[in-house]
Amino acid sequence: MKDNVKYPFFKKLLAKHSEDEEQEDVETSLQAFIDDVRQISELVRNDVKLYAPLRQCSKLEEITSTSAFWKVKFCLQKFLSLKACWQDEALAIWCRILPEIRKDIPEIDFVASLGSNKTSNNEYVISEQRFRQILCSPNIDIFLSEILSCIRRLHGNVNVVSLLDYIFLWCRDNDGYAFGSKGIYQVRQTANFIWSESFFSSRSK
Repeated sequence: MKDNVKYPFFKKLLAKHSEDEEQEDVETSLQAFIDDVRQISELVRNDVKLYAPLRQCSKLEEITSTSAFWKVKFCLQKFLSLKACWQDEALAIWCRILPEIRKDIPEIDFVASLGSNKTSNNEYVISEQRFRQILCSPNIDIFLSEILSCIRRLHGNVNVVSLLDYIFLWCRDNDGYAFGSKGIYQVRQTANFIWSESFFSSRSK
């Protein structure tokens, strides 16, 4: 299935890994990656032996000791250069969230859904203040708790690939990437900017 949602982190990463390839080849690699993410997500969400232990986890070190985490890591490492600690942290967060997802909705950007969806009381899923709190989470465990809360507010209906993409962006920046190799702040490449662009763009429609 062709996926029309933008994936800023993964598209740039796969393009970097395929610098000598044509644009069409990069798009093909991205789609193959998206398909694998959806496949492993469905596998974890439908196998009680994989998702039940995840539901008992509240901290990263607990998640990384589950078979589900390692199944996901081994599946996706052929696409991703999983050498940095923050990349394993991002995968662990995503794994913990998978059991809470009721339905994968490919056509909807995850952060945009936080900005545009409304509750039965005609209120937005999260306020601007809550959105900023999520971005400014002081550590990984609190960020995980915040994202889990968002998933529940969306009734478990999210784009699993978009969710993983945004988690990777946040974990990357909290490892210091936003300042680049020369210490220059690259605002448009930051998780804060990319998350905010999707969130507020969805509210302006």
